[in-house]
Amino acid sequence: MYYTDSGKTAKSQTFEILKELIEEAIKDEILDSRYYLMLAEAIADTEDRKIIIDLEADEEKHRHLLESIYSAMTGENPPHFDLPEIELPSDLTDALSEKIFDETDSLDFYTRLLSNLTENDLRDILIEIIADESIHTGLLNYLFAKYKSE
Repeated sequence: MYYTDSGKTAKSQTFEILKELIEEAIKDEILDSRYYLMLAEAIADTEDRKIIIDLEADEEKHRHLLESIYSAMTGENPPHFDLPEIELPSDLTDALSEKIFDETDSLDFYTRLLSNLTENDLRDILIEIIADESIHTGLLNYLFAKYKSE
């Protein structure tokens, strides 16, 4: 068993909810990756662009990790997702601010998801993602402060 139902719902309902949450997380990681690629193109400074490219690489890693959780839970590959087009705000600080809030929301989401998994290997994957998302928030705050002061 990869999840806990805490006595609140039937196990099959909990499984379906958890499966949907993992699917949503995979979609979010794909969109985050696309966003970071666009953001990297908007940054002229080479070192700052590298920070954003590294964040994008982490989002791709997260997607693969979440896909492994999905496969372990379901015995299937995740479905293909039709995702919306994304647009980057024209102001760099607005784009950075948006991602700071997104990463903070991701931290909350993954922490709640972690509390519903019981399999240690899967929990370890989420702990790794949570650690990365926390680092992302700090790096984005650094970039926001730097570009806000310019």
